Amino acid sequence: MTKAILSKLNLRMFAENDTNRTSDEGMSPEMIKFYNKNLIKEFKPQLVHSQFAQKRPLPKHGGKTVDFRKFESLPPIKTPLEEGVTPKGQKIKVTNKTATIEQYGAFAEYSDIISTTTVDNTILEMQELLATQGGQTMDIVDRDIMHSTTNVLYAPKSDGTEVTSKEELDDTCKVTVDLIKRGVNILTRMNAKPVDKYFVCIIHPDIAYDIMSDKEWIEASLYAGSQQIFEGEIGKIGRVRFVESTMAKIFDGGVYGTLLLGANAYGTIDLEGMGLQTIIKALGSGGTADPLNQRGTIGWKGAKTGIVLSPEYILDIYSKSTNSNIAKAN
Repeated sequence: MTKAILSKLNLRMFAENDTNRTSDEGMSPEMIKFYNKNLIKEFKPQLVHSQFAQKRPLPKHGGKTVDFRKFESLPPIKTPLEEGVTPKGQKIKVTNKTATIEQYGAFAEYSDIISTTTVDNTILEMQELLATQGGQTMDIVDRDIMHSTTNVLYAPKSDGTEVTSKEELDDTCKVTVDLIKRGVNILTRMNAKPVDKYFVCIIHPDIAYDIMSDKEWIEASLYAGSQQIFEGEIGKIGRVRFVESTMAKIFDGGVYGTLLLGANAYGTIDLEGMGLQTIIKALGSGGTADPLNQRGTIGWKGAKTGIVLSPEYILDIYSKSTNSNIAKAN
């Protein structure tokens, strides 16, 4: 991306009633379809947190809520069947949970002459920048909801002293293999099921730096040929596969939030159901708001929601890192 293009970007949030920016005048249906497909392609790598969620599509008729289901586990049967006697049927408890949909979006202005009749390289470059922003925005929505649980584990100090709050964490309180194993034990005791045979840990690159030097660490490149690779996956230790994201939570004071997950802990909208749109306005389409035809815009818009379904299947691990002194809250 050139400095000239970057200098033209003036990102602004969409207003909900800004109906003047919801069509693509002068563009063929084929071009609109191309740019929308390209937006989805660029969005996907950013959605690290949501890839392990229970997915639901948007309502077909434009509703503002999405329904999710949580199925309660059944207890083991402790008595054998009696010959010729039909046992009592069991009732499966299903809890319905509802999440409210919110809309997100942003646009950038351009002042060059950009073609809206053919695929334009400048539009593609600007769209890539905006799609990264959009994907990270949606990922943060999921991340912050997942961090709203109270199932937490604090990294102990290097001398073994246990910690019970973020304020007690010092620079020796780092994520270790033993801490991850403790986390797995907590989830397992809560009957959390693994995701594709493994529990998943979402970590910041600073946390990855601290743990990757352990002898138990196995690089993803060593097993990628035989197993599915999650978005952002970098390696595994024992029963845990690690995915890395720069959007992983950092709190004030250089405290990191590392998420350890089981299956069906969280629910969100699927990628195809976000209603993602690329919105391109050509020079001269602004009417009296742009009397000299000096500005055009490129933007993205989409819907998002998320909900914790089983808080006991999400463990929030708080720690410091080697880079806590330079870490910025996000």
